[in-house]
Amino acid sequence: MGTQGKRILLCGCGMVAPPLIRYLLEWGAELTIASNDVERARTLLAGNRNGKAIDWHADDQASLETWVGEHDLVISLLPAPLHARVATACVAAGRHLVTTSYVSDEMAALDEGAKARGILLLNELGVDPGIDHMSALEMIHQARANGKEVVSFRSYCGGLPAPESNNNPWGYKFSWSPLAVLRATSASAEYLANGQRVVLDGNQVFEDIDHFDVDGVGRLETYPNRDATAYIERYGLETAQTMYRGTLRYPGWAETVIALKALDLLSPKPTTHTAWNRLLSARLSITSETADNTETDTSSLLRALAMFLGVEEDSALVSRLAWLGLTNNEPITGGDSSIMEALAALMQKRLGYGPEEQDMIVMRHELKTRRGNETETLRAELLVKGEKGGDSAMAKTVGLPAAIAATLVLDGKIVGAGVQIPITPSIYQPILQELANCGISLNENIVP
Repeated sequence: MGTQGKRILLCGCGMVAPPLIRYLLEWGAELTIASNDVERARTLLAGNRNGKAIDWHADDQASLETWVGEHDLVISLLPAPLHARVATACVAAGRHLVTTSYVSDEMAALDEGAKARGILLLNELGVDPGIDHMSALEMIHQARANGKEVVSFRSYCGGLPAPESNNNPWGYKFSWSPLAVLRATSASAEYLANGQRVVLDGNQVFEDIDHFDVDGVGRLETYPNRDATAYIERYGLETAQTMYRGTLRYPGWAETVIALKALDLLSPKPTTHTAWNRLLSARLSITSETADNTETDTSSLLRALAMFLGVEEDSALVSRLAWLGLTNNEPITGGDSSIMEALAALMQKRLGYGPEEQDMIVMRHELKTRRGNETETLRAELLVKGEKGGDSAMAKTVGLPAAIAATLVLDGKIVGAGVQIPITPSIYQPILQELANCGISLNENIVP
C-alpha cells in the first residue's frame, strides 16, 4: 500500500489512535509509539513486527529529541498545549510533523524556523479542525470555478452519541478527552453575520445558540466555535457577508455548561473537599460547616441548586447535575490538581460509551452563492457512526486524516514547509480522495 521502511514516531495513543495505527502499519510504516501508557500502546500494536512501544512522559524533552531524530516523520496526538514541544524537536532535527489540533501561538512562532529548514508542520488534520476545512474548501473552490461568488458560509460539526445510544440526561458521551472538552468551554468566539462582526467571550458563547434538525438524528443545538473570522482570508471569502463555524450538541448542553461555570466547577484551582455534595454545598453557601460534614441533605441541596440557577427543582438542568453525582456523596478524585480535572474524571466515569454503544460525527456546510441575479444554497452533510465494539466515529474521522496526511508527506505527494493547515488543493484533494476510499465523504445537495 505504501513505501516500506519509512519510520514514523507517534506521540500519544489516546482514544482516537486505533484506526490511525492500523492504517500506518498497513501502509508499511515502521511505527514507534511513545506514550505514558506503554501497555495500551503495545495492545494497539497487537504484536505487529513493524511496531514498538516506548515508555515516555511529555516532560522528557531530551528523550523526545533523540527519538524524533531517529524517525522520518512525527505525528502528535498529545494534548494540544504539548504540540509545540514536539514541533520544536522536529524543527531542530529536520523532521516533518502532523497534528490534529488548531495552530497555537507557540506553533505559529515556529513557522520561520521550519521554512528555513524546509520542514512541514502540518496541523488541523482531524475532523474539526480538519475534514471541515478540506470539505469546505472543496465546495468553495468548485463554486468559484463555476463563476459563482460566495456570499455566505456556515459550517457546523459535533461528536455525539448516535440516537440509539443517546440514553443519558446529558445527551453527550466522551469519544475523546473529557479534559479537552471542558477546557474548550473557555474559548472565546468570533463570527461574521450579515456583514456585522460578532465577538463573544467564553461565557457569552453558550448564550448564542441556534437549533436545526438533521435527518436521522433529530434536533440539535449549535453555538459558535472559536474565531470563524480568522478563516475569511484563508478560505478566500472576503466578499462573504456571513462566516460562521459552530459546534453541534443535543439541546441542553449549552445551558449545562453555563451552570457548571456559574458553580465554578470548571475552575483550574484545586479543592480540599472529598465529596461532590460537600463541594457543591460550599459553593451554594448552604452551611459554613459543609467541608467538615460527613453527610449533606440532598433535598436541601437540590432546592438550593435550583434556586441558585433560577430554574425549577424538577428541571432537566437540575436533573442532569444530580444524575452526574454532584448532589450526592460521590467521591472527588483528582481534586488536588484542579476542580476541572476532577470533574473531567467524574464525567469520564459517568459519560463513557458502553462496549456496544455508538458515537457519531455530524457535519454540515451551507454555502450561499450568487451569479448575476441568481442565488443558490448548497448544503453538504457528513454523518459517520462508530462501530459496535470497534472504532468510534471520532477515532475514524480524527485518526484517519492524520494518518493519510503522514503517508502522503512521506510519499512526496504533499510537499511544503512551515506551519500549514489543509486549505490548499495540493493538500486537501489527495486526503479527501483517500478518505472517500475509506468511506468518509460528504453528501451535497441544493437547498430548495
